[in-house]
Amino acid sequence: MKLNYGKTIYNFQFGGDAVTVNNIVQAWLTANGFTLVNNFNETYYFYKDAWYGNRCFQYTIEGNIITIYAWTIGIGNKFFMLDSGAHNNMAGDAYKSVLNSLFSQININSATNMSQTPNMAQDPSMTQDPNMVQNPYGPVPDSAQFIDAFQREVNEKDEKLCTIGFWLSVVGLLVSFMGIMYGVWIYFLEIYFAYRGLKTSKRGKAIVTFILAGVSILIIIFQLTH
Repeated sequence: MKLNYGKTIYNFQFGGDAVTVNNIVQAWLTANGFTLVNNFNETYYFYKDAWYGNRCFQYTIEGNIITIYAWTIGIGNKFFMLDSGAHNNMAGDAYKSVLNSLFSQININSATNMSQTPNMAQDPSMTQDPNMVQNPYGPVPDSAQFIDAFQREVNEKDEKLCTIGFWLSVVGLLVSFMGIMYGVWIYFLEIYFAYRGLKTSKRGKAIVTFILAGVSILIIIFQLTH
């Protein structure tokens, strides 16, 4: 299968030690649900997101330089850079906001400031070395402090999304009694936001959101068929 390659490349020079930076990256990957996969003759970290798209991640550390490759996979299994046009703005922008927490943590734990070169596109004709080293320092030592920091940030975002989904479902239920139907994508959004809240302290609110969204859809179906 011929792929259309496009990856956003970030280069950072860090002042701390490489093992710590590697631990930070591995902690970020764990907290954000990435898993190591091998597809299309490439090894990379992958996170599947039903709403924002599939996120992919590779990195290498050489000396005090870390190079990060980030992209999304779209229709036709094409690799899209994070700034690849209007069709990918939402997925790319969402992914960049998640990456920013990683960049910030590397910066905080480095002795000197980093230099960043974002949005450098890989030549579409180039193929990535399938043997790229993903975790150059072997098993990650105890990095619980980094995982906890990233996990708290992820939970805070998911809780906010869950709250938004809850209020959308409340309004959706009220307007459904008046025969007004949200666009289908709004109902999908409610369900997605509720799903994100299931593993947080907002679990109860997430379950209520599922119920309200389901009731709203049933009311609309009843009104359309009677």
